[in-house]
Amino acid sequence: MAARLWPLVRDVLVWTKAPMLFRNELVAVDGLAGEARAAEPGEVKRVGSDPVIVPLAADGGARVEVAAAGDDSGRAPGLLAVSAPPPSR
Repeated sequence: MAARLWPLVRDVLVWTKAPMLFRNELVAVDGLAGEARAAEPGEVKRVGSDPVIVPLAADGGARVEVAAAGDDSGRAPGLLAVSAPPPSR
């Protein structure tokens, strides 16, 4: 049996850290970690009207919360919201 040289491709969250914007941070995301919720007043700034928080399950059991404008809340989880069968090995 041949050894697999490359790991399976996963969803990756990429963001550029402020204030210098010199490098990107990459986080392997396993899926949604719950339902989107409305942001508390003052919790999120400069996102738009009626912001929502979308929780994501990250590699190693971590949890990452992503903020999105209420108008874009349906698009924020992207393909993670679509239930798909696990990849075959």
